[in-house]
Amino acid sequence: MECVTLPVAAGIGARVGKVELVIGIQHPFVGDLVIKVVSPTGTVLTVLSRPGVSDPGDTSFGSNGDSSNLEAAHPVRFADGEERSAETMGNSIGGGSVVCKDDNRCDYAPAPERGPGTSFADFFLEPVAGDWLACVADGDSNDFGFIDAVSLSVWTG
Repeated sequence: MECVTLPVAAGIGARVGKVELVIGIQHPFVGDLVIKVVSPTGTVLTVLSRPGVSDPGDTSFGSNGDSSNLEAAHPVRFADGEERSAETMGNSIGGGSVVCKDDNRCDYAPAPERGPGTSFADFFLEPVAGDWLACVADGDSNDFGFIDAVSLSVWTG
């Protein structure tokens, strides 16, 4: 699992009201990927868990999910209240096509499946300030990818 540290500064006593993640990843087979956000207090939210396949657990396993690709130039956004679940990412375009670029679907609600968390609301009223993490894991050792850019927006509540 590769993690990017995202330091967030805030006033004394500032508490989380809302969180969103935008991430640009270069990777074939979006269905191999798991993406998590970790707050400074250690709360974990799985925002993406191998779209297109039902996870038997929050771990690597043999089945592949959706065969669509991610390109760093076409980042995806995760936020509570979005119409589409992250579990459906890529399901309208198929193998070789690029999520967001080819289907114009760039915004998704978290879909933790068996991973920890339910939504970004899990962070509500936690301290804002500190080091947040955005972590990406690949469930298939045959593919290579990289995180190009990550943006975490945290609003006070």
